[in-house]
Amino acid sequence: VGINAEYGTTSMFPSPMYGSGSIVRMKLLNFVTYDDVELRPGPQLNVIVGPNGSGKSSLVCAIALGLGFPPALLGRAKEPEYYIKHGKDAAEIEIELFDKPNNLIIGRRILKGQTKSEWKINGRKVNTDEVKSRIKKLNVQVDNLCQFLPQDKVVSFAQLKPHELLRETEKATGKHELLSWHEKLIDLRKEEKALESKTKEEEAILEDLKKKNAVLELDVLRFQERKKLEKKVEHLEMKKAWLLFDEKRKEALELKAKKDNKENLLKTQEESAKPLKAAITQMEKEISQKDMEWNKLAQQTKALDTERKRRFDEAEQLDAELDQEKQGFQKLLKRSQERKKRAAQVQEELKSFRAEQNSLPPKLDNLSAMKDFHGNLQEKKNQLNILQSQAADINEELRIQYGRIRSVQMKLKEFEDVKVQRLEKIKHFDMTAYNAYKWIQDNKHLFKAQIFGPVLIEIDVGNPDHAKFLEMTIAGWMLKGFVCQNADDRDLLLDELYHKQRMKITAIYTSQPPAMVYPIPLMELEKYGFTHYLDQTFEAPIPVKNALINNCMMTKIAVGTDITETKFSDYLIQKVPLQVFFTPKNNYQKTSSAYSNNISTRINPVKPAKFLGSVGSIHQKVLLEEELEGLKKQLAELESRRNSLAESEKQVQREISLMKTEYENLQ
Repeated sequence: VGINAEYGTTSMFPSPMYGSGSIVRMKLLNFVTYDDVELRPGPQLNVIVGPNGSGKSSLVCAIALGLGFPPALLGRAKEPEYYIKHGKDAAEIEIELFDKPNNLIIGRRILKGQTKSEWKINGRKVNTDEVKSRIKKLNVQVDNLCQFLPQDKVVSFAQLKPHELLRETEKATGKHELLSWHEKLIDLRKEEKALESKTKEEEAILEDLKKKNAVLELDVLRFQERKKLEKKVEHLEMKKAWLLFDEKRKEALELKAKKDNKENLLKTQEESAKPLKAAITQMEKEISQKDMEWNKLAQQTKALDTERKRRFDEAEQLDAELDQEKQGFQKLLKRSQERKKRAAQVQEELKSFRAEQNSLPPKLDNLSAMKDFHGNLQEKKNQLNILQSQAADINEELRIQYGRIRSVQMKLKEFEDVKVQRLEKIKHFDMTAYNAYKWIQDNKHLFKAQIFGPVLIEIDVGNPDHAKFLEMTIAGWMLKGFVCQNADDRDLLLDELYHKQRMKITAIYTSQPPAMVYPIPLMELEKYGFTHYLDQTFEAPIPVKNALINNCMMTKIAVGTDITETKFSDYLIQKVPLQVFFTPKNNYQKTSSAYSNNISTRINPVKPAKFLGSVGSIHQKVLLEEELEGLKKQLAELESRRNSLAESEKQVQREISLMKTEYENLQ
């Protein structure tokens, strides 16, 4: 190991062999798995070897974060604070880059709970923009996959197309004129292609115009021929007019001769009709005289009709008086003498009304029958009042019952509204899954059993935190997939939608129920704040729940609380046999090294739920449906009682009507 006095560095090789921007030294403090480490790479190829979980990738992450590049570049955690060693409040990265005349030492301090970091260059506090500017001058491009290739970006590098790879290589050389020349060549080639395309379009237009011109030449010849024919037709039309005039003139002369003959005949007939005219005049005079006589008779008839109306009014008045006399038996007896006296006085005036007077009903002489009638009538009226009161009570009960039914129906509708809202989300999230759902609803008759899905609309979660855990656990293809209850329906669904209609859907069929085996009894986990395993946090139809448990291994994922977060320790990681568990804030995943059996833990923040939410439970929906069924039965009983009372009321009214008829017969 030699010490270079000029550059102040320590290396296995002389300093002049380092290139501008080469990492001379890197020091980490409380970073991921490292407590305190310092690394001094050589000027050429450096290889870091170690088992899984020993921190190789952490060094790569430190290079990117220490040189001012964002965490998203690494494809892991989104915030720098997630790289702070667990249980520590801050992490520090110090990277020394080779430069002339003096090396560039960049320091970064990452603080927990803060989005901004503290930066230093050669011990002097600076901001992020100055760090990036100094890095750019050294041509360090961590965001260029040709210079810096993190483990999680290997797939992205492999997917680069040849022209993209060439552009990134040109950037990596540091010679910016190469990239500008390349881009200028691309632009020139685009212009060349555009000109070639435009030339071909112009040639096609020219050829099309030539063809149209040839067609138009034929049209011009036909047009000229048409003009000649139209001129000839015009002459013939003029000649036709003269011929028609000659014909009409001959017809006019013939008609004039006929007219003269008719006028002569009319004069002869008028001479012969003079005696008839005289007779008609005489008859008109007689008719006028008869009209005068008719008017006189009409006036007499009108006077007689007025007298008849007066007499009829008197008769109606008398009828009214007679009706008043019928109102009571006792009044008739008291006024009988007066009626006889009145009858004697008006006997001469009522000769014309004798027939009507004789047709009046006879006097009532059965007093006991009248008393019985009134008693029975009052009893029937009381019975009718009771029935009407009972009917009013039942109508009030029916009104209350209808209100209860509407209330339960509105609560049930909330469950359907949630389903509709989730379907709308699916419509925006994946139109293919939405169209597949609509097709299944329209073709239910093709399947042996019900097809469930998309899975997203079948899940009911009561706790908002549990909804977040489920969304982080269930893959997207699973959430928009469909669950079948037998293999035939699954094959039919895939054949119709996937193969025939080219819809990229997922059809899931679970032939065996899941093995409900938990890694450790839940009671033993309660002291750490665990409350459930993930399969216990939601409700769904049995086929859907079985498919989720089988595909997402939910019986091995525990759900904790804030207490779990406070009791997090090495003992919980090392001794409790849980590979994955959740708390309201974080998701913890344990991995064991294949070489050393060392256990490392990855901590990811819990993301908000986008699709699932607190929508009640299927049990609540079943209870509401049972309550609605009971209310409908009670409603049917009330309506039956109301109909029975209505029939009884009609029967009593018929009996009252019959009694009134009998009463009139007694009078």
